[in-house]
Amino acid sequence: MPGIQIETQSITDHKLIVDSAQYSGTILCRAENLAGRYETKAKLTVIPAEKKKHGPEFLEKLVDTNIMEESNAVFEVRVEAEPAATLKWFLGDKQLTESERVKIREFDGSWKLEINKLTVEESGIIRCVAENSEGTAESSANLTVSKKPYAPQFKDRPKNVTVEQGQEARFEAQAIAVPEPIYQWSIGGRKIKESMEGAKIETINGISVLTIDTKIFDSSTISVTATNSVGVDETGALLTVKEKQTKEPDSTEKMPVIKKPLDDQSVKHGEMANFDVSIEPNEVTVEWYSNGKQLIDGMPGVKISQQNYDFKLTIDSAQYAGIITFKASNKAGKAESSANLIAIQEKVIQKPPEFLNTLNDLSAKEHDKVEVTIETSGKATFEWMLNDKILQSGTEKVTIRNEESKSILIFEDVSLQQAGKIKVTATNEGGQASSSFNMTVNEKDIAPEIISGPNSLSIKENDAAEFRVEITGKPKPTVKWSLNGRELSPTADANIIIKSFEEVYTLKIEKANVKHAGEIVVTAENSAGMVGKEVVLKVEPDLMKPVFKTHLIDRIVNEGEPLRWDVAIERPYKGITVKWFLNGKELTNNENVQIIDDGEGKYHVTINEAKPDMTGTLVVKATNSCGTSESHASVEVKQLACKPEITRQPQDHIVEENETVKFSAIVTGKPTPTVSWYMDEKKLENNNEIGVKFDESTGKTSIKIFQAKLSDSEKKITLKAENTQGQVEASAMLTVNKKSEPPSIVSEMKSRQVNEGETVSFSVKVTGYPPPEVAWFHNGKPIIPGG
Repeated sequence: MPGIQIETQSITDHKLIVDSAQYSGTILCRAENLAGRYETKAKLTVIPAEKKKHGPEFLEKLVDTNIMEESNAVFEVRVEAEPAATLKWFLGDKQLTESERVKIREFDGSWKLEINKLTVEESGIIRCVAENSEGTAESSANLTVSKKPYAPQFKDRPKNVTVEQGQEARFEAQAIAVPEPIYQWSIGGRKIKESMEGAKIETINGISVLTIDTKIFDSSTISVTATNSVGVDETGALLTVKEKQTKEPDSTEKMPVIKKPLDDQSVKHGEMANFDVSIEPNEVTVEWYSNGKQLIDGMPGVKISQQNYDFKLTIDSAQYAGIITFKASNKAGKAESSANLIAIQEKVIQKPPEFLNTLNDLSAKEHDKVEVTIETSGKATFEWMLNDKILQSGTEKVTIRNEESKSILIFEDVSLQQAGKIKVTATNEGGQASSSFNMTVNEKDIAPEIISGPNSLSIKENDAAEFRVEITGKPKPTVKWSLNGRELSPTADANIIIKSFEEVYTLKIEKANVKHAGEIVVTAENSAGMVGKEVVLKVEPDLMKPVFKTHLIDRIVNEGEPLRWDVAIERPYKGITVKWFLNGKELTNNENVQIIDDGEGKYHVTINEAKPDMTGTLVVKATNSCGTSESHASVEVKQLACKPEITRQPQDHIVEENETVKFSAIVTGKPTPTVSWYMDEKKLENNNEIGVKFDESTGKTSIKIFQAKLSDSEKKITLKAENTQGQVEASAMLTVNKKSEPPSIVSEMKSRQVNEGETVSFSVKVTGYPPPEVAWFHNGKPIIPGG
């Protein structure tokens, strides 16, 4: 950064040299390391040299502004002056000052004027006048406030005009709109162009004027539209052209007389119909009606014209079929004529109905609800038949719902008698179509029901047990027997006999034993449901004290090897408990011992790893209500000696000085080894500075150094383990680092005030570990050496 130098005089001494003419402001010095941060700052104030005086000059001038009414306008200027100029703002000849609508702001030589919610009347010239002791300057611009745009709306509408043939007819219209509207005149629905003969359009004082030559144009409807970018409005009037009188009219006006009345008209639907009528005299007011509703020329499908005594109506038969009436009136009286307009519809040859879906044979059970739907391609009437007999809705629990092109047949509670062939016939003006299907109705299924049995039994061992049950159901149910949740089958147990005859089912156990005691369940199931019943079979055993048919065997094993014993008991009735004892202490399941009941009177115990203290006697005891039996075996576990082994090695440690550090390991071996810790070659003993531990039962050992010293850094910590079988050792490194210190600035910077152009330096002394990084900032921005 030009004009600034950074000097690092030593690891603690730092200096910043500043050209004060360029860099007045705040100087900050920051020292930072892993342990923290420290900052100091000072203010540099520069006393400027006296500037040359000059009058105001607009560096940025006002510009013309065009906005909509009720909007805000903003004007900006930038003025340079010495001494500073004062500014005044004017709209026309009126000076603007701060108010709710007028805001004037200044920042560093830039001035801004904001006027809110301007009106059209405030259009004019904006002036800004800047003045100081050396002179005056001015800038101006045009402010144009335009009206908000809105769609045209006729203020003056054209009036109906009646003239003699050959006279000029004049129509006037004026619409208010922003922007100004464009007018389009039409005669009888035909747009008037500049080149059209007999019609002239001009604008006089904002009013659009249409002048028509009635030598060329006859009576007609006049319309005008006013259009701008926002919307359009339309209005109209009637032009009535009277025949020019060649002689003086009679002093007495004649009553209208219809010379040619209206004739009835019959046309195809949608074609135009023409009605003609002749009347004398022709100076009358004429009205046409359709079904009592007045018709006006230019309405959709309506055209009205006149030629001397002849009047003509052309009309759309699709919209105005019915009675057409012509009425003529003057001061002397009225005349009227009517006729019928008939719109003939073309006859459409209808096709016979076609079915959109197919009826398929179906099967139901009595009392079910059956619903059948048929649809056709168009309107039709429907007839349903069952076995050639017509079905009527509301009889024999039958419902028929007909729509334009769909029929639904519903049997609310179908019976066996309603089975057979069902036929539906659809009929329209074009013909008919039929479809049929067969409906089968089956008897309703009946869920199984237990009428009698079975009953609970209590017998003695080796007696027969027989269970009998009577079950009904349709269809014939499937019957199963189970004992204690297991399904019984003669193929699996020769003692089991299962029979059935009609609705009676039997289960017989010929020679029951205690295994057959428990819960007997019979279940019956068919498509309609399921039923079951539970009873109890009690078998009274022929009890005696338990007898071992397989005994324990003496065992000799080495330490760490697995052990297993198996025993078996004759006639293993319920109620026998088996317990295992080693050297008088009962064995229970744990990580090393598993006791298993294999069932059927068989038991075993497993010891995963034999230990020397297990040497002695193993006893298994079987007990029931009649007594206890025992089986014995001797156990010998030989102890094995092995060389020490370090199963978990000590790890390297890095700490700061005066911190506590712990090295740990796990040692195994037989006999139990002696353990020693060393720092390099020096043996470490328990004292106030060092703690040594060794747990012989787990093999865990550790050493704790309570306050690590820098002098202990990079020393080797060694563990040695030794017994009669050998010796082993493992080592780890201890690294002690100097304790980190957050930065601190010993000598703070002081704020300075200098004259413009002088050079100033800032010095700091920084401490901390690791040595801090030092950075300098000017007004919050970093200073980069050489940048």
